[in-house]
Amino acid sequence: MSPPNLLQEIASIIHGEGVAMVGCDLSVNDARAWLSSMEPSRPFCLVAEWSWLDLDSPGEAQERSEDALPPAIIYSNYVLFDSRYRFPVGGWVRSTMLVAVRDGFIFETRNTRYLLMGPGVRRTTSLGAVGSIR
Repeated sequence: MSPPNLLQEIASIIHGEGVAMVGCDLSVNDARAWLSSMEPSRPFCLVAEWSWLDLDSPGEAQERSEDALPPAIIYSNYVLFDSRYRFPVGGWVRSTMLVAVRDGFIFETRNTRYLLMGPGVRRTTSLGAVGSIR
């Protein structure tokens, strides 16, 4: 992918069009209490201004079973809270790959539960573009 195309794709991850999604409408304190009480216990991160990014991987869709989750990550422009203080409040975060979804707005990776707070958007992009976000 040429640099201008890559820059355009990165910009579309952050500001582009997509399918509107609705996240959790709990307060930060209520969300923290709810996630803290979940079993099994796992680190969690509350995010706003988020994008659910389906990763475009040609040919892979045919290889996946019907119940397999598509390769996806979360990118957020605004961290509201992180239970392990890995990401500062107001900072950004890019998750690792999706392994499970709960209640439509808990995006689980191997190590963390991301609670998608408020409105967000779902987009498709390439792994190369996602990896270029710093």
